[in-house]
Amino acid sequence: LARRLRTAPLDAVPPRSAFPSLSVLVPLKGADDATEAHLSSLVASILPCEVEYLFAVESSNDPAFAVCERVRLAHPELRVRIVLSGPAKGRMGKQHNLAAAAKAARYGIIACVDGDVRVAPGTLAVGMSHLARPDAGAVYFLSVYHGPGPAGGTLVALYANYSFCANFGALALTTRQPAIIGALWLLRRETLDQLGGFDQFTTTASDDAAIGQAIAALGLRCMLVPYTVTIPYERLDLRGGLRHLAKWIAMLRAEGLPAYALIAVTWHPLLWSVVALLVGLLAGGAGTLPLSLALAVVAALARVGGAALLNARSYGLPPWRLAPWLIPYELLAVPLLFGAGLFRRTIVWRGRRYRVGRHGAIQGVSELG
Repeated sequence: LARRLRTAPLDAVPPRSAFPSLSVLVPLKGADDATEAHLSSLVASILPCEVEYLFAVESSNDPAFAVCERVRLAHPELRVRIVLSGPAKGRMGKQHNLAAAAKAARYGIIACVDGDVRVAPGTLAVGMSHLARPDAGAVYFLSVYHGPGPAGGTLVALYANYSFCANFGALALTTRQPAIIGALWLLRRETLDQLGGFDQFTTTASDDAAIGQAIAALGLRCMLVPYTVTIPYERLDLRGGLRHLAKWIAMLRAEGLPAYALIAVTWHPLLWSVVALLVGLLAGGAGTLPLSLALAVVAALARVGGAALLNARSYGLPPWRLAPWLIPYELLAVPLLFGAGLFRRTIVWRGRRYRVGRHGAIQGVSELG
């Protein structure tokens, strides 16, 4: 990642595009203080082709509707539309909105963008240039949390930036991964038609994995664009951050116990070096104490130093921001979260509780509040 991934201004637009037009789909449910600014930066994208922006919400009563309407009225020179998708009922809300927006889209390339993503003027154009590869089924960007923010937001950033993105991104740059990350990704309309549309993915909470696997089944590649987009810290207290991560970890658990155990072991070298140290001491292995301590120290230095390197070279952050916090995160938060995740079968997302089965299949939905 440090060698190949960058956060760049992305202001320079490729001199020409292989595609004549682009539909940008943004599924929304609810809004916060940053939503309007993010949508405004999105519609300010510089593109060498025709473009339309479709903001999808379930109803005009959603707070996001008023935000979308203000952005639309502020840019009468652009093709901006609001799509009302109707009640999601037992389906995943994000994919339900995305499916409705895709049906209303007119153009040959489709970009799917989360409402909390902050893009630079040239981000979408760079994505389109990578999609021009003939073997590209979908291209996607890693999203990196940029702070500062409250304790819960910091906790989410520690997991996302230095566990999930670091490991998934490294694999995606070195192997052929049948998955995408859903913050910002693009695909051709013909590919979506071959998949049979987005409706089939509304019944799974693991929609990113399901879409990526369906694209790979067509013999096409899911390709990581070697640039990042940013997301502001979640405005969550510590308890809220734990609940937010519990959702993501429950989705990892839904992929099966072998995959979950492999992730738990390989993502957390510091935790397991300390576990090895404690087990050795409890077993009476005092003679191995110097070697065990050295292993734990090396793991800590590698973990913190690796985060600092990613910050400096790939994430566009000050080198030591968050990096030292990986030590208490890995030794305290990870055992709690991954231990509880073994038994968790529900996730809470955007005001709804989903009961999930294998591979994130939605088995029941209930409204909260």
